[in-house]
Amino acid sequence: MPSVDLDEQKALDVALGGLVLRELSEDDGVAHLTIEIGRSGLPCVTVTSGTRPLMLPSDELLEAACRLADAHERAGTGLTGAAYRFEKQPSGRWSMAGDFTYAG
Repeated sequence: MPSVDLDEQKALDVALGGLVLRELSEDDGVAHLTIEIGRSGLPCVTVTSGTRPLMLPSDELLEAACRLADAHERAGTGLTGAAYRFEKQPSGRWSMAGDFTYAG
């Protein structure tokens, strides 16, 4: 199965995560980022947090989602979506988990 270079994928994940986290309030303990890639190849981005059921994604976050979609298109992975979960740990640091869906 084709894949995006691991270093490139890591850089994309870190960029997406940083952009989501900078939008959160101190009271947030969890956030979700969902990126759905339509047939046009353009991503639809949804962000939610523990204190806000829907957040307007920043232009920078939309651009980062486009970079993710472009990287997977170039690699021919068939990516149709990505779902990231961010959770604040007791130490105050954030953990991130991602789940990717592919056509086929």
